[in-house]
Amino acid sequence: MTKKETLNNLKEIEEERIYQFTKFMRNEGYVETTDKMGNFKVDSPIYFKKVNEVFFVFNIAFQTKKKSSLPDFLIVIASSENEFTKKKVNQNNVREVIAGFQIDKHYDEYRKIKAAYL
Repeated sequence: MTKKETLNNLKEIEEERIYQFTKFMRNEGYVETTDKMGNFKVDSPIYFKKVNEVFFVFNIAFQTKKKSSLPDFLIVIASSENEFTKKKVNQNNVREVIAGFQIDKHYDEYRKIKAAYL
């Protein structure tokens, strides 16, 4: 395999990973916004969903249409989304659950965590 073929293959894998993650977020009912406060990383995309008394948050530190870092899965204790989308959040209320979340590797663990909060 040539260098060009290898790069094209890696590009296709990356695009598929981004597509699958976006589809997963949509199917799970997550809301997409941008971190304007720097609670996770300024101007980075975040996806969030209220699950009982907490918010499940996926933070993507770097993303373009063709390339993305792996998202981090966090649990944020907040009474409303405004507490972490419009204000600085107390970092004691943020718990990293899975760094570098990958659907194919972490789906079962995500489901177990979600079930524990329902």
